[in-house]
Amino acid sequence: MEWRWQGINLTGKRVATAPDFTVYDRIEVTGYDGRENEFTLRLSYRESEARYVVQGIQIDVADDGDEITGAWLRDLPVLALSRAALREGGVVEFQGGGIFTPETVEAAAQDITSGGPSSDEAMLATARVYRYAQIMQQSPAKAVQRTLGLTAPTATLWIRRARSLGLLGEAVEADG
Repeated sequence: MEWRWQGINLTGKRVATAPDFTVYDRIEVTGYDGRENEFTLRLSYRESEARYVVQGIQIDVADDGDEITGAWLRDLPVLALSRAALREGGVVEFQGGGIFTPETVEAAAQDITSGGPSSDEAMLATARVYRYAQIMQQSPAKAVQRTLGLTAPTATLWIRRARSLGLLGEAVEADG
């Protein structure tokens, strides 16, 4: 079955999170399946985990003759749809204004990494990419590795250094 998200409604208040981001604490994502049945996912930002979690799903069938079945529910790609909406909805903003995207870091990766782990710019970029991936329900360590073009051991060291500098805040960190 074909699924697509249609829109995102930023319904909550702004919450500051490390390193220098703000996010909305509540978001609603609306979309449709191939038969125009509508779904709404309600996501909440869980500060203790520094990521969004799905806390509710509403489904409305387009045709009165249809019904929502277990198979239909199993096929609803909740994580993929919420990730796409979060990414494309621009929900991660800088505290001073403007939207963060990892592509800007990736485009400047060579310059950023040239200073090594002692560079303030490299540590801030590491923290931003890590936290962005965490918020987006992705693997933060792999995102740092991929975005900055680092080896896995180097990415791990840079993440540890960014954490020791306090750039990742006090949230429980999950590298998986």
